[in-house]
Order: sequence, then structure tokens, then C-alpha cells
Amino acid sequence: MVSSAQIKLEASPGVPVKDPLRDLLFGVVRSDSRAFSELYELTSPRLYALCLRTTGRADLAEEALQEGYIRIWKSASQFDPARGSALAWITTVVRNRARTLAVKTYRQAAIVDDGYDMADAPDAHAVSGFDKVLSAERVRRVRACLSGVDGDKKRALLLVYFEGLTHQELAGRLDVPLGTAKSWVRRGLHQMGRCLGGGDGMRGEAVHDLLAAEHELGVLPPTATPAFQRRRDADAKYCAAADRWADDFAALLTLLAPVRPRDAVWEGISRETRASPRARFERWHGLLVALIISVLIVFQFL
Repeated sequence: MVSSAQIKLEASPGVPVKDPLRDLLFGVVRSDSRAFSELYELTSPRLYALCLRTTGRADLAEEALQEGYIRIWKSASQFDPARGSALAWITTVVRNRARTLAVKTYRQAAIVDDGYDMADAPDAHAVSGFDKVLSAERVRRVRACLSGVDGDKKRALLLVYFEGLTHQELAGRLDVPLGTAKSWVRRGLHQMGRCLGGGDGMRGEAVHDLLAAEHELGVLPPTATPAFQRRRDADAKYCAAADRWADDFAALLTLLAPVRPRDAVWEGISRETRASPRARFERWHGLLVALIISVLIVFQFL
């Protein structure tokens, strides 16, 4: 198991030292409903837009968003600030739920077109307060590097990220052979990684970095995913690479125009997250156990 101290040595560039979402998540761990409400207000418009892209249906997007935030409330203690930004963690939770629902319902046609014209992308901080949760420098770098990816490869990356397409679905959407779809994704990650890494010979080129990119994008074959996750937990190099890509992919949210979910979504979340005294006890007990385990792991590497 990789210790927090090891991971911090390979921290991602561009992640702000002060992360308001991190502080809000810590508040959620303490069952602070105000912190949870603020976290939802800051992040839900972009994540709802992402859910709409991924599921293709407003009802499924609302379901994914609601279930995602309920899980965030219940699992906030699992967030480790040494392993990436709070926004990346939150985005992963909600995006995974949206992808699962899309697969279960045989994925509907997208609600909106898939042009993704970079020139028409909204301002990175179009939602009031969104500038608080993203590093402006990271957003600038990610957008610039994505703009430099060749057209077909860039479109493939964005379709996979925003709509959660598999390689097979991507090939069908673009009407190209499966091998071509896979190649476009891999080469797109290669180009983007080289740019983000400044040609350091690692990002977008090293095997561990490309595997991490495919894992965070969601295109790593299911048979290879468990092995990668075990390697990530045991090897700081794999862990740091995955965390960097997760943070960079989260910055892609700024390419989506924010869509505010209906009030009914938050009302449903609120009903499910009202903690009873016993639930609060179990929550604190779980946090204490996790803290003790983390301390023991860190001491093993001292």
C-alpha cells in the first residue's frame, strides 16, 4: 500500500494549495449539512451537464446526480487529499454512476450534438464560484493541450469522457473500425499527455502513464482494470499518474455549459442524507477506524 507521504512527493502541478471543495468535504465527513449544500451548489451544474451527456436522458441524469451526491455524503471519509483534488474525486463518483445507469438502460441517443467546438466552449468559470474549485493554470493547460490534439483523436477523447462510450460504442458512433477507434483514443492521450508533461518523456509515453490515462478515462478493458488498481495501490508511480490524469480530466468540465438541475433533485438528496443519531455515530466510528488504519500504514513506511 502506498503511503500519503510517498504520494505527496509526486503531487500534481497546478493543484491549488487551498482547495475549498476539500474543506467542504471534510465538513461533510462531520455531517455538516451546510457544507454539503455549498458543495452541491458549486459543483452540481457542471456535473448535471456531464450526466446529461453521458445518459442522454434528463430523468437518468437526475437519477445519476442524486445517487452520486448521496454516495458523496456517505463516503466522504474515503477522500484522500494527498491523492488528487476534491473536484476530481467528486467528478469520478458522479461520472461512474452516470455511466452505470447508461449501460443498464442501453444508453439512449445523446440529448445534444457531439460537436464540442472548442471555440464555443463556455468560459471556464461561467458558474458563479466555479473559479474557487479549479486551478486557473490547470484549466488553461488542459484546454491548450486538448486544442493541440488532432481533430479525430480530440473528438474521440471528448466523446469517451463526456458520454462514457466504450471503444466499441465509439467505433459505432464514428463509423470506423474498432481498431481505429482504439488507436485514436490511445494516440489522443499520447498527444495530450506529452503536452501536459512538457515533453518530460513520461506523460503520454511511459506505459504506466498511458495505462493510468486509460483507467481514468474509463476505457481500460474490464479484465485489466483490477490488475491496474492493485498496481496503483502498491506503486506510487502508478498512483501519482492516475491522480494527475483524474485532475486533468476534471478540468474538462469547463468545456460544458452548466445546467442547473431541478430543485426536486436536491430535495431528494436532502431527504436521503438527513442523518439519524445512530447514522451519525456509525459515520464517526467509520472515520475513526479509517484514521487509525491510515496512521498505521504511514508508520509502516517511516
